[in-house]
Parts: sequence; structure tokens; C-alpha cells
Amino acid sequence: LYRHHGLLVARAVLPPQTLKDGVLTIRIIPGRYDSAHISNTSSVSTSVAQRLVSTTTPRGDVVTRKQLEREALLLGEIPGVNAQVAMKSGSQPGTTTPDITLTQGKQFGGYVGLDNQGDPTTGRSRVMLGEYANNLLGLGDQLRVDLLDAYEKSDLFNGSLDYSLLAGGGYGTRVGVNYSHLNYHYNLSGLGFNGYSDNWGLYVTQPWIRTSRARVDVRLNAGQQFLTDKYPDVFASNSSPRGRKQVNIGSAAITGSVADLPGGLTGFGLVGTTGNVGLRSEFSRDISGDANSGGQFARFNYQI
Repeated sequence: LYRHHGLLVARAVLPPQTLKDGVLTIRIIPGRYDSAHISNTSSVSTSVAQRLVSTTTPRGDVVTRKQLEREALLLGEIPGVNAQVAMKSGSQPGTTTPDITLTQGKQFGGYVGLDNQGDPTTGRSRVMLGEYANNLLGLGDQLRVDLLDAYEKSDLFNGSLDYSLLAGGGYGTRVGVNYSHLNYHYNLSGLGFNGYSDNWGLYVTQPWIRTSRARVDVRLNAGQQFLTDKYPDVFASNSSPRGRKQVNIGSAAITGSVADLPGGLTGFGLVGTTGNVGLRSEFSRDISGDANSGGQFARFNYQI
């Protein structure tokens, strides 16, 4: 019965009583957390793991399945760390100690890929390369580099750099910064178009729900995009055929997955975005004026 209500450790005792009308009173004494014990041979700092554990399963709290699942899952999400959580007797009667073992996972890794899923204009054949490094500073951090090149018909190149770390480790909150560069060239009706963009952003991700059946994250993003498009000279009138734009953008997202059916997993996402498009060249203002593509914008996206 107590496990049905989420209690993992508890005692049932019969207090002194006088039976009346055949009613028997049973007292349930729930177990409580003692200080956690952490055995750490991984590259993450023990203090980072300790802050996460102390926040998720505080000493003195009632032992519940929900808390233990969240603790185990958050520890397992630290890049380059393998986590195991067990329970053992605490130092005081009625208490239990989370016994946590952290071992070294993959600290470095990467991938190489080829596909034909590119756009016909820039070339379907693409080569992809990526690498990552975990816990370079022992802060639950991860550095990622991803590259893509469409070599078939154009000079399309996209590269991105992302670095994130646990914000103190207490609640599993992750903060990060990213940068990406895109360079493109393609021919359309015998005319050559090319350009590039530079983008940077900051983000915060908070693990909202962590259970064995559901995972939900809340993420906030803010950043800027600087875009330059070079058009053929045939488009030139009174100004150089070069479009320059600056986009300031911010978004809030809720994403997750739920194991709603046996053997099934449903993913979903809700994203609200707002921003401003600044036209930074005369040519951009000329070609965007009729389309009214500058200024403020907002959109809402969902997927399931």
C-alpha cells in the first residue's frame, strides 16, 4: 500500500490500541534520507554531483520513488558519466543512504556520415562530421563541433560550435552558448547566388519532469543572426546587389517524450518565438519593402 503511494522505504507498526468495532489501526512510518555517499571515478567534479544529489534527495526528506528516479536520471544525463544509484541503511534508525557510484563514460567521441538528403539546388550528396568532448572542466560540460558540406553542386558549408555546462549542478539546469557559420553558393536559371550567415546564441535548459515514463524540458534561447546575400549584377539598380540583415531572436520551448503505450514513445514540442528583422543595406530595404519582411515578428510552432 505504501509503495502504491510512492513510498519506497517504510515500516508498518501496530501502536498500542483498544480494538473498537473491529477496526485495527496500523501506523506507517516512512523512511527518510540520510546523507548520500558518492563514489566517483569519473571526470566530473564530486562537488557538482553532490550539489545535484543534495537538492534532489535532501537529507531528512521522505524517501519517494519520484525523487530517486529523478536523481538517477539526472546523474545519468551528465555527459561522459555512468551513474548507478542504490540504497543502504542510514546512520540513524528509520533512515536510508543513497549510495551513488559514478564511473567514467566516453569522454571523447564523434561521427562521420554521408547521405543524399540535401536540397536539389545545392546538391543532394552531403558529408557530415562531428566531434564532442565531455567534462573538460569537470563541470558536467560538453563541447561539440558539427560540420556539414554539400560538395556535389555548390560550396554549401555549415559549421557549428556549442559549449554547455551544468549551472552549479543543483537542479540539473544547463546553460550554454553556441555559434554557427553558413556559406552557400548555387546557380538558378544560369545566375549565381551566394552568401553567408553568422549566428550566435545563449540558452538555458531546465529538466522539468524526469521519471521512468516521461521526460520534459523547458528551454529559453536568445541570439542574433547576421545574414549577407550576394545577388547577380542583373539585380543591381541604384545600389550594390548585396542584402544584409540582422535578426534578433528569442524563444521559449517545452519539449519532451512520454511512454504512453506499451513499447511506444510519443514525442512533442511547443515553441514560441519572437524577434526583429533589421534591414541593414539599401538593397535589402528595396527588395524587402514590398514583401514587408522587416520589423517585428512572432510565431508559434508545435509538433507531435
